[in-house]
Amino acid sequence: MQFMNTGAVLRSLKPAWLCPVVLGLVAALQHTALAQEAVHFICVAAAGADTGYVHAIGAVPDGALIGAREGLFLARETAGKIGVGKVGAGPAGDADTGRVLAIQAFAGGALVGAENGLFVARETNGTIAVARAGDAATGPVHVMHDLASAGVLVGSENGLFLARDVDRKVTVAPAGDAPIGRVYHMMEWPGGGVLVAVAKEWFFARAAGGNVTVEAAGEVDTGPVLAVHDFRPGTKLIRATAGLFVAREEGGKVTVRPGSTPVSGEIGALHELPGLGMLVHAEKGWFVARPTSDGAFATRIDGPDTQRQRVFQMKTLAGSGVLIQDRNTWYLARVADGKVTFAPVADVEITDRVHAMGDWPGGGVLIGADKGLFLAHEANGKVTIEPADGTDTGHVWLIRPLRGGGILIGSRKGWFVARHTGGRLALTPAGQADAGRVNHTRDLNDAVLIGGERGLFVAASSPAPDCGGR
Repeated sequence: MQFMNTGAVLRSLKPAWLCPVVLGLVAALQHTALAQEAVHFICVAAAGADTGYVHAIGAVPDGALIGAREGLFLARETAGKIGVGKVGAGPAGDADTGRVLAIQAFAGGALVGAENGLFVARETNGTIAVARAGDAATGPVHVMHDLASAGVLVGSENGLFLARDVDRKVTVAPAGDAPIGRVYHMMEWPGGGVLVAVAKEWFFARAAGGNVTVEAAGEVDTGPVLAVHDFRPGTKLIRATAGLFVAREEGGKVTVRPGSTPVSGEIGALHELPGLGMLVHAEKGWFVARPTSDGAFATRIDGPDTQRQRVFQMKTLAGSGVLIQDRNTWYLARVADGKVTFAPVADVEITDRVHAMGDWPGGGVLIGADKGLFLAHEANGKVTIEPADGTDTGHVWLIRPLRGGGILIGSRKGWFVARHTGGRLALTPAGQADAGRVNHTRDLNDAVLIGGERGLFVAASSPAPDCGGR
């Protein structure tokens, strides 16, 4: 947009009362021009490094560390561009990590948990070096968790360890005296501490006075943990393959035990009902779980006949209730006067299988499904699920907010950015890069790193609306 004739326009407008109007018009035009110049489209493209299948992405100072089939890589932004390079071995250690399973920020660098043990990655003179961390026989490292200022808890095939940094030297030693086998899961506890799950037991690790204590938290076989929900202060509800469990703290001791509920059959899904409790769908019907002095108690409620049906999704529809998808129907659950009611919204046939859901800033929920991108929202007291845009996205499998605004959509027919424009949802193409199945995403400044089965990709701003097939 040009402003070459602005002076002539002003000279031709003699009446003084017109001057403020024209000046306002010129300012608006200039603002529009600046805004247009500042517009950047999003492009998803290969990161330019042959990483192979990406297993993990973790933070390091001013960048991100990527664990992939072809080794460790470092991603950093320089002059507005994301660069990715392979990380070499440190001169003092063995960097044969094998498959990387976890990455955890640590003392100016990162701990790398891998099938060949525990390693540390640090920058020296502008170069990232990777060396073995300590000499403890951890075996394959599966999970890690920061433990306040005490160090990092390392959960491995051979038990629970604590990694510390002392004058740039890493020490790794067993955490506590409790005999612990393979660690499967770690969960942060409010107020400090970490819950640790092993085969048929739980433990609680806490740092106090410079020491780390590990205490038994219950001999209970939850099986793999599927989801953890905040239930009330000091209490969490755990949905696991073996049922419903409650983790709670009383008198400074944390325990995990089965919920004192009449819920029977496999637990399919849980979702919070604000002010009421937790909505539970199980093999035998619908329940509301409420906190009690010894954990939780579930009350059966009337709901859709979902016996022999599986509930696949539950998601809050802000200001409306909880959106629910079972095998045949979408429902909305509302709470009024302490009672839960269910109303059908749409047949599942319109979406088919759902792979991703996310909040829509314009009000509603974005649904990524086999049949494309949909928007669930309420208007004039009616909840509807409709195609989100006229664009044919095909199967949608990723919905992720972007720091710079908009929501990244990954689909079978390419990448898109969804934005709230003029009161409606609009999709802008963002390239055709094929990442395959996406395992990890991570923000890096205003860009997003995307780790998939076909390597590492980057979603970043581009000055042009078309980034082609890169």
